[in-house]
Amino acid sequence: MSQKQNFPSDRFDAVAVGGKRGSRIGAHRADPRQRHFGRWALLVFSLTLLCTLAGVLWLMRVGADSTVFSSAKDMVQQEQTAAQAGAADAGAQTAAEPEPEPEPEPAVNPEATVTVLNGTLTAGLAGGVGEEITANAWGAVTFVGNARTQDVAVTAVIYSNQEQAANAAALARVLGGVESRFDLSYADYGTDLVVEVGADRAVQ
Repeated sequence: MSQKQNFPSDRFDAVAVGGKRGSRIGAHRADPRQRHFGRWALLVFSLTLLCTLAGVLWLMRVGADSTVFSSAKDMVQQEQTAAQAGAADAGAQTAAEPEPEPEPEPAVNPEATVTVLNGTLTAGLAGGVGEEITANAWGAVTFVGNARTQDVAVTAVIYSNQEQAANAAALARVLGGVESRFDLSYADYGTDLVVEVGADRAVQ
């Protein structure tokens, strides 16, 4: 603490400061009042602390955002890699498993005996079909005649022995995709196959 200084008297010591009654005499020699330095220092310290905290929080937030962005980016890359790997595996599996080849269609048997019957009122249908079978070696025609009825609508290749199923299907295919069916009642004709010509053949 500073000691009080003694100054020699001067002409102002007798005059009241301010010239008013009750004013202090010799006030000009009083020690100057201390400034509010402590308050200012505290204010500066508080502001500095707030700025520091704000900077730390900002850096933490930026770091967190960067971490989240990096994690999301890594997840996207992992998903893309997994999808590409799955597609590659699927492609490899597809390449390793070729599609099965279709079964070959049965070939006609030129030695199969054939009966050709006309199931319509149109003359010459059975003879024409018999000639076609013979000319193309689709079978051995042994009999050409009329069917039991003349109202047959659809041409068919009929077999009465299950062993002739493939031969019947092959002959039906080359005759234009007609149907083939099993029927024991045609066994009396004594041939491997019976072609019953229907009205559909008459319009061809």
